[in-house]
Amino acid sequence: MNSAQTGYRLTAAPTGGLRPLITIGLLLLVCVAPWFFGSVLLEARLPLLLLATVLLGVDIIQLYWDTRRSSSLTTLPWVCLFPIVGVVLGVMQLVSFPSENAEMFAPRAAELRRELIPEYSNPVSDGVPLPIARTRTLYPPATRSAVGLLLLATTAFWLAIRLDGHDREAAWLLSFALLLGAALTFWGLVQKFTWNGMMYWFVPLQNGGIPFGPFVNRNNAGGFLNLCLACGIGWMYWRSVDGRLEVTSAARPPDASQRWANPAVWIANLNAHQLLTLGGVVFIAGGVMATISRGSIVAFAAASGVTFGILLLRSGNRALAAGMMVLALLAVGLVWWLGQMVEIRERFETVVDESGSVVDGRLENWAEAMHAFPAYAGWGAGLDAYRFAYIPFQQRYSGNAWNYHAENQFIQALLDAGVVGCGLLVLAILGMVMAIGVLYRSGGRVNTALATAGTFGLVSQTVGGLFDFGLYIPSNAILMAVLCGVVVGRAKTESARGSTRNYWIGLSVTEATCNVVPALLLVGSVLAGVDTFRAARVERAMRAAGWEALSNELDADLVGNWIVSLEKAVASQWDDGEAHERLAALWARRYELAAADELRRQQSYLTEEQSLERASIGQLHATVQRLLRDERQDEVERVRSDAAVKLYLVPAWNHLRQARAACPYLASVHVAMAELGAILGDEESLSDHLRRASQWGGGDPTIHFRCGLLLDEAGRRADALVDWRRSLELHPLHAPDIVQRLGDDALESTIWRELVPNRADRLLRVSQALLAAGKSIDQVRPIAEHGLTLVNDFDSSPDHLADRARLLWILQRRDEAIDAMKGATQSRPSRPIWRLELAQWLLAAGRLSEADVEARAYLGFEPDSPYGRQVLDRIRDQNK
Repeated sequence: MNSAQTGYRLTAAPTGGLRPLITIGLLLLVCVAPWFFGSVLLEARLPLLLLATVLLGVDIIQLYWDTRRSSSLTTLPWVCLFPIVGVVLGVMQLVSFPSENAEMFAPRAAELRRELIPEYSNPVSDGVPLPIARTRTLYPPATRSAVGLLLLATTAFWLAIRLDGHDREAAWLLSFALLLGAALTFWGLVQKFTWNGMMYWFVPLQNGGIPFGPFVNRNNAGGFLNLCLACGIGWMYWRSVDGRLEVTSAARPPDASQRWANPAVWIANLNAHQLLTLGGVVFIAGGVMATISRGSIVAFAAASGVTFGILLLRSGNRALAAGMMVLALLAVGLVWWLGQMVEIRERFETVVDESGSVVDGRLENWAEAMHAFPAYAGWGAGLDAYRFAYIPFQQRYSGNAWNYHAENQFIQALLDAGVVGCGLLVLAILGMVMAIGVLYRSGGRVNTALATAGTFGLVSQTVGGLFDFGLYIPSNAILMAVLCGVVVGRAKTESARGSTRNYWIGLSVTEATCNVVPALLLVGSVLAGVDTFRAARVERAMRAAGWEALSNELDADLVGNWIVSLEKAVASQWDDGEAHERLAALWARRYELAAADELRRQQSYLTEEQSLERASIGQLHATVQRLLRDERQDEVERVRSDAAVKLYLVPAWNHLRQARAACPYLASVHVAMAELGAILGDEESLSDHLRRASQWGGGDPTIHFRCGLLLDEAGRRADALVDWRRSLELHPLHAPDIVQRLGDDALESTIWRELVPNRADRLLRVSQALLAAGKSIDQVRPIAEHGLTLVNDFDSSPDHLADRARLLWILQRRDEAIDAMKGATQSRPSRPIWRLELAQWLLAAGRLSEADVEARAYLGFEPDSPYGRQVLDRIRDQNK
């Protein structure tokens, strides 16, 4: 009796001796990528691209062999074309148009460059050509990097499709991903409970973040573990259904469909291997929750619910549905046993404040992105150019955070790639839904296992993508691509068979035609590898000369070595504006160190700190502006002709010009050009530089403060007050600096009324800054009284009560201040700093017993704080 007569069919073995090499290569990509911080560094991505390129070559050879053996038609899935078109879109964004055509093919980018780059129309200055990008993308280096990542993911997707979802390859993927997820969870928990501030206990965090396992960002870790969990659930089903033959939908024996429908029977028949699989799934699910990533936990819940619902509707899979719910409860129990439930609850409570308002900054950023969208609606601002596209529309303080990603893949797709790119993303998701549907309809152990894994993975990443950017890092993108590729490959195989044929899955083509796809991907991967190699050199050199290391570095030779290394790297990456900005800062630091050495030789009594302060670029700018105001042109020329200025600051200026030409959207570059331009005698006006800086400074109070400082040094106090007011509107971060700069002028009614926004909290901060600067209460009184008038007009919210209390304390109305602060602490007991202030005020008022109560309440929130202990010590001293 053959398989057709019985309703069973044996899954065909993979053809071609090279396919196992492709499988091993894909598993290496999946398993290696996450351990190097998710392969976010270009140095880690480069070997992955190299391996993918080799695998494409192997696939081309395999296709050639298949073509020689047979000229039959094969199916090219439609869904594999969408990422390829996405790569083409990215490449089109990188095309550099002639100057006369740039306005036609890249209107928005050309408009911005013409506005921000004075040399745009005439890129030759002093006889030296200045290269200027004329592309659709706002920032070519970022788009090239994004295209390289998309090529890597597309290659993994294509190679996984080429495996046709055969049993052995599918089993390897699901089982290896399960083991990988368990290993990552174990390491994540070990590192979390033994955290010493460094990754792997010895690698310091470069840019902050809250890591989990090898991932710098716990949200990315949660997204990756959700993918591993999807594979684990698929493998759990695969191992739970007994049988070496695959059950089809054509003629399913009654006992095969009913035997595993009873959860009790399903659980009773579990063997050791299956129990280990279940344990691994529970462990990974616990790991997802242990990341404390809200988006990942929500994605886990959504994927579990959708997968559970689908399986519940299928009569033969209800045992697995029940098993999933049991496993979810076990995972929650594991997290509770590990003591993580309190942290998870507290994390979700941060979504809203005490008044119930949503406080997640993503919502504001998405609104800013939507304001920017009309300018890039068609083809986008450029892949990975999101961080530049939204900035002009940000008019709020965001803690100086720069959103490289929207943390919503659909919004980022809209801004980066326009309607076309977002449409491709939606079509790819729909294509995956169709492939999963084919596998569910086909039935059988392997098909259902892969469909279940695909369902959980697709839902978790789609939902998680509403809150995170996990698929923009290589490790997550590769695993998602391979999982989707195996599902689509299996669906392609099933749809080609008579009973389940689905012409919507793909296009029938010859094997020879299929060779075009890997050939194009191979060419693209080689080019992407070359660009990644160049960009990795720049990234490595910039990492060595970090901003913090630079500002504190006193070794001139080391700074010189950083300059040499970065200039060599940037020579092959001329349009890297951020690298040119870093080089300008390095040259400026080299000047400061040389000038400080010269000062100490001339004035030996100066300390190193004093000499560096006098040799700073800011001090030099102030000196030049003072000389210009006094019309002492000869002395200005003497400063400009100084050997150190010519040796170090002229190269810094040249790099700033190149930074502006490559990436004119960096507000800090325009501020630096305004400062150095005045020193070197730049023909552009200070106003032009600072206008551009203010335009692209967005919600950064530091940019506006620096603009105001340069204007004030140029003798333009009225203009400076405008920028300083904007800085204070955003945040009172620089209130002490502004007060120090203004001196006694800050007390003049006409000055502070023009400077300080008409907000009680800002008037309070300025009053506090003036008192800290040594001004008397009588001098500060008018400002504090005006703030008190404003705060009385507001409602009695806890924040306003606290501000009112502080203003009353400044005005020496102590009893009223104490009563107001008590009201604030009662309304919002979660603010321990208010209790500390109240304890200090009560102590100053001689109300020791009340001060003791508040100090102890504060220490209940902050048990390690020395300030609460100091208050208690002072209380004990006064009680003696």
